[in-house]
Amino acid sequence: MNMDVTYKTFTCGEKSERATIVAFENQDMQTWLTIVVQTHYPIVVIDQYDQPIGTLTLEFIAKRLVESSSEYILQKHELLPIQCVKKSDPFPVEQRKLSVVIDGEQIVGVITQRTLQAVQDQDGATLSLIFDSAYEGIVIIDRNQTITSMNQSYRDFLGGLKERDVIGRDVTSVIDNTELHQVVKTGIPERGKVQTIQGQKMVVHRLPIWQEGEIVGAVGMLIFEGMTELHRILQHEATSKAKAVQMERQGAVQTFETMIGKSASIQRVKSLARKASRTKASVVIQGESGTGKELFAQGIHHMSSRAEGPFVAINCSAFPENLLESELFGYEGGAFTDARKGGRRGKFEQAHGGTLFLDEVSEMSPSMQAKILRILETKEIVRIGSEQVIHSDFRIVAATNKDLKSLVQEGQFRQDLFYRLHVIRLTVPPLRERKEDIPNLLGFHMERLAQEYGIEKKAISEEAMRLFLQYHWPGNVRELVNAVDYVVTMTDGQPVLADHLPEPFTSPALKIDDECSELERVLQEVGGNKTKAAEKLGIHRATLYRKLQQ
Repeated sequence: MNMDVTYKTFTCGEKSERATIVAFENQDMQTWLTIVVQTHYPIVVIDQYDQPIGTLTLEFIAKRLVESSSEYILQKHELLPIQCVKKSDPFPVEQRKLSVVIDGEQIVGVITQRTLQAVQDQDGATLSLIFDSAYEGIVIIDRNQTITSMNQSYRDFLGGLKERDVIGRDVTSVIDNTELHQVVKTGIPERGKVQTIQGQKMVVHRLPIWQEGEIVGAVGMLIFEGMTELHRILQHEATSKAKAVQMERQGAVQTFETMIGKSASIQRVKSLARKASRTKASVVIQGESGTGKELFAQGIHHMSSRAEGPFVAINCSAFPENLLESELFGYEGGAFTDARKGGRRGKFEQAHGGTLFLDEVSEMSPSMQAKILRILETKEIVRIGSEQVIHSDFRIVAATNKDLKSLVQEGQFRQDLFYRLHVIRLTVPPLRERKEDIPNLLGFHMERLAQEYGIEKKAISEEAMRLFLQYHWPGNVRELVNAVDYVVTMTDGQPVLADHLPEPFTSPALKIDDECSELERVLQEVGGNKTKAAEKLGIHRATLYRKLQQ
């Protein structure tokens, strides 16, 4: 999405209104939220032919964010409807939709409810404005926790405050018991939290607003009041979580929707993985240890035509060659000492009708590589100790933390097997290149582990979050989960402070902002190319320039 949206002043009779024209592309809800929040003007979404196809409001975006995730891709048919009127038409006296004024084939104006309100007020009449009844109120703050916007419903709930009473004030001085400013500091979204405001228990959502890899503000939403509805929602949430735990114990596969990550780099990989899932081709997933390669393999399986079949995984580096062969091909009873009576099906057989995930495929010996190649070509397996040929219909998804092409050139991996596996390649970025995802990952796993251990969920202080964001994460997401496990179980009290973190986060070197050295290192790697450096760091080029100037 091109974030350089176009602003135009439209004139309709004696009335004028500014609007934001945005070209529609398949973007996630976080991107749309950023666009809507950054403009005080109506949004007109156009197609590739510059024709208006719909509109978006903050209330609509907020509701969709609550119902789904920030990674959800908005579809064209979900846009709010608009109506088109000709410039020569009479000024409408009543409407329910945003009107786009057309002169020939050009958009020359918009007529909003606010415009109609002004017209009606001049005649002494009052126009009834419809506000989304699912929400009591919406407030937006900037990175300095200053209120930049608060809708009428929220101000009414707070006692009929005027806009001038709230805009520009610190959110903590306006809203009781708010934690919205903490979301700006940590970047961790909070959904379905209970907050007491003016003596009433309310359910609220708090979502960070990201732009170019940095938090620029947050949105807070009041959902409803009334304990009956509150208990219903909490009961539904508890049931959903119990179901999720049960599915996890049963080995349910992950989907792209459940994968945590909204950075541009991880979204690109998700997009490619979705396309790969629609094919029958073999896939190689490359990435450092701990980046979540198996999650992508599960996501591909879940979206494929084989989703109803089994997902079978094996780590090729976890077994010596003779045991790996029996694990993959299976064996007949009595084929070797300690062989199970009646024999055993191998992974290739188990994956019939589904997907076989070969993790660390680069660790197989040359002889094992030759055997794997033959099976991939014939889809025929012979168990150890048997002569019977067994046919199995499976799809291969392989993963490695090494560059297979380089191994081929070095003679360590068979070229014919490389081409058999390497039809589609996905590269999962390391965590240090998508640090924007760290707050979401921390929030998710802190809540998950707190529930698993039956203890109170802990909050993370701003200083602790800074150390998490500075850290290089050689162990990637797996290392992050281990760090969260430590702080959840070993930290007493609230919140988690910098001194509570395990090694190496508490080393003195990490308490100094090492951003400059990181920028220098990446720039050196890409030969000074700032565009490539920004992409490698997972930030916008403008952000890189700003950091270099600082």
